[in-house]
Amino acid sequence: MEPVSRGDQVELLLAGFWLGHVQVALGFHLLVSQGAGVGFYFAMLALWLAGALLGTLAPVGRGRGLVLQAVAAGGFVPAIVTARHFPFSLWSLGGVLGAVLLSGAFGGWFLQDRAAAAGREAAGVLFHENNGFVLGYGCAGMLLLVSVPLLDLFTLFLAALTLGWRAWSRTGR
Repeated sequence: MEPVSRGDQVELLLAGFWLGHVQVALGFHLLVSQGAGVGFYFAMLALWLAGALLGTLAPVGRGRGLVLQAVAAGGFVPAIVTARHFPFSLWSLGGVLGAVLLSGAFGGWFLQDRAAAAGREAAGVLFHENNGFVLGYGCAGMLLLVSVPLLDLFTLFLAALTLGWRAWSRTGR
């Protein structure tokens, strides 16, 4: 097995960083829009994992991943809008949990696609993606202390950056 290349390491770190960010941001919006119930937190985790499982069942192919990540990033916007403007409603609950499911689906698809890439060792894929996730989770947690709108904007910026990197790397660099 061939080690993960530098370009793939960047892609794995960026995707993991974005996934960590989006999980913290969506978790915060769920907390604020529905209350600090442990049931909501466990529902979020269960839907993230269910989405990841569904994502692993999706066919591989980098073009599919770009579409799936764009849909997940696009689902983030209505989630934060409904959470802010319609708190304690089924709209905000559905918006946030739907975005959680989509983001988890991208995460599951991404890991199985990158691990299935020809000649790549799965341990290296998981190592780099997980490091990105932990860094993104920590960074998003720190941004919560500064500004929630900044966290939301940075999460969207990261989605665009990750999508741009993945589209650029598809063209052969």
